[in-house]
Amino acid sequence: MECVIQVFPDEYHLATLHEFLHACSELDQGVQIKNVLIALIDRLAIYASCEGAEIPADLPLFDIFSKQTESVIMSRDGMPPEDIVSLQCYPERTDYADTVFTTTADVFTKLKLGRTPYNDIVGREIMKFLRIPVDQYDDVVQLLHLEHYSDVIELLDYRGRTQAASYVLQNMIENDTALTTMEEVEKLLHLIESLLVDQEDQPNDLETNEDFVDEQILVARLVNLIHAPSTD
Repeated sequence: MECVIQVFPDEYHLATLHEFLHACSELDQGVQIKNVLIALIDRLAIYASCEGAEIPADLPLFDIFSKQTESVIMSRDGMPPEDIVSLQCYPERTDYADTVFTTTADVFTKLKLGRTPYNDIVGREIMKFLRIPVDQYDDVVQLLHLEHYSDVIELLDYRGRTQAASYVLQNMIENDTALTTMEEVEKLLHLIESLLVDQEDQPNDLETNEDFVDEQILVARLVNLIHAPSTD
């Protein structure tokens, strides 16, 4: 399949994208499908960046890749979960981020993978995935527009959820990002719930845990970033 990607012209790949991706779902289970899909994405990305190159207006590349990638994942028994996250993480277009987060959460739910330890291979991929929009937007108010961001946080174990929430708060504090509406405050509190409410899977030594203390300091500093437009 990688030979097909390299040999045929870009216009051919655009014209046969649906057929190619469908064929990927029928490949032998031993094929490293992630490498095939990433090779195709790279090829089309290079083409799209070339002067004079035009992607047909009626060809929704992101939608096609998002839907077909989920189909490929669900068709392959035993596909490593870290490959699942890598595939969903690869298109770093943050304007499509909410669709990617939705798809990722749905795939993990369908595969019944359960809560993922933050420090194993899959957990590290999820953590990297969650940091992409935080770093790219560099504006937590904009991040809060991602309705399904918290769904991916919920895929992690207790320590993973608290680390993800802390990463968001650190960005707010570094940028002095203020929340000025009740809606923004409510969305943020939902996103960082693991830092505010007792969790079923939390450890028993929180009171003496240094990470917990540092996290609560971040929460305390958050209060100074909540600004009411009026005193009414």
